Amino acid sequence: MLKYALIAGLLMTQVPFVQQVEAVSVSDIKKLAMAGKDKFCRKASFFSGVVSVRSFEGALCTHPGVAAIATKICGKVEGFAESKCATNAKKALAGKDPETVLEQEKAKDPTIAEVAQSVGE
Repeated sequence: MLKYALIAGLLMTQVPFVQQVEAVSVSDIKKLAMAGKDKFCRKASFFSGVVSVRSFEGALCTHPGVAAIATKICGKVEGFAESKCATNAKKALAGKDPETVLEQEKAKDPTIAEVAQSVGE
């Protein structure tokens, strides 16, 4: 019982943090991308401390540039298609081609270009 109370407590302390994800900048995503494609796309886990583009219920994939990168780079990674990141990316891309969106986002923000290059796009 104590184990479940501890887990519930940990989850409750993370709720405000998850709501703050929108404040994550593209430069923060760049740091994540520098770890490489495998770490960028891997399944995230709160309990083991694994952070990726799929972390925080896929909130990072609500940015059109990140959504385009994640769709292109992570699309064939096991489990990605069923992830919240993939769902959020579809909404962010709004039916547009990821390649087109990525080129537009690179023109707007050079950091997106650096993120794409870091993960091998």
